[in-house]
Order: sequence, then structure tokens, then C-alpha cells
Amino acid sequence: STDIALDFGASWIHGVDPSNPLDPLIKTGHVEYVHTDSDVMYLQPGVSPLPEDESNHYWKIVWDILDEAQEYSTEHRHHIPDDLSLRDWMTQYIDAYQSENPEGEKYMSELTKTVVRGLSLYWADENAIPMEKVSMKYMDSEEIFPGEHCLVTNGYDRMVKVLASQLKDVRVLLEHVVDKIEYN
Repeated sequence: STDIALDFGASWIHGVDPSNPLDPLIKTGHVEYVHTDSDVMYLQPGVSPLPEDESNHYWKIVWDILDEAQEYSTEHRHHIPDDLSLRDWMTQYIDAYQSENPEGEKYMSELTKTVVRGLSLYWADENAIPMEKVSMKYMDSEEIFPGEHCLVTNGYDRMVKVLASQLKDVRVLLEHVVDKIEYN
């Protein structure tokens, strides 16, 4: 639906499933949500969307590369520099490990490279972390809850309020301006 007001702060739920610790908060707070959908893809504004099979083809390439990144992280963790990001690794991967032969199995056209880089940014946005901040050293350590990724449509604060109501001995201030955060 296009009639959904979005909170561009906290509005995502990654994996709506009973195994997700947010599940009881979702139910108690009567949180409403819609599943995210990346089936419709536009290469640029003002043009028709790509056919679904072409969109799926590009996403498959991205998921395959992300799977390879996780395998690489697992197999080479002790040799991966601490400052190697997913963005840097993916740039190296696309530049170095792709065939220049258009008939080759690992060939990527310039358009495919551009789309794959763009979709990887979409993946990073959906996971709320810039690709240059994703550590290749620990790329394989993420735990993802099963279930669909969703957008909350009636306020993420519903979950926060449920959680706050359960903290009896803690003063919780909602809708206050935060001037400073101390981590000591």
C-alpha cells in the first residue's frame, strides 16, 4: 500500500517470528505491520519497472555474493584485516573475480555491476548499517530471525511502551529530547 506513514527512525522489524524477542512486544502492543517487498525494481526514476524475472536475477546475484562474503569471513577470519569492510570486499570481489568474457560463467556487464552495487546498498539500508561499517571479519556472525522483514505501520513506540511498562524500578522518559549519551 502507498498510504502508509513511515517513521524513518525505528520502523523495521527484521524477522516477524516467535523466535524474535520482539514477538511478545508486537503482540502485546497490537503492532500492525506490512511485509517489505523488493520484487519491483526501477533502474532510474521515470521509467517502467524491470520485469520480475530480471529483478529476481539481479537479487540472486546479490544474495550469492553475500553468501560468498559470509563463507569468506568464516574461512579466512584470522587473515582478514580488522578494517576491511563489506563495501571494500565487494568492490574487490566484483573487480577481481569476474570474468571479462561475456560468455563466461562469472561475467557481469557494467549494468549488472551497477545494479548489484545498488542492491547491496539497499540490503545495507534494510539492515540499518552502511556497507563501509559492515566488518568482513565478522560478516558471518549475524543472527537473522526467520520470517519476513516488515515495516511498522502504527508506531514502533507501541513496543517501546510495552517494554517500558515492564520496567517497574526504572524511570523511562518517552518523547524527550536527548542532549547527551554517556557510555560509562
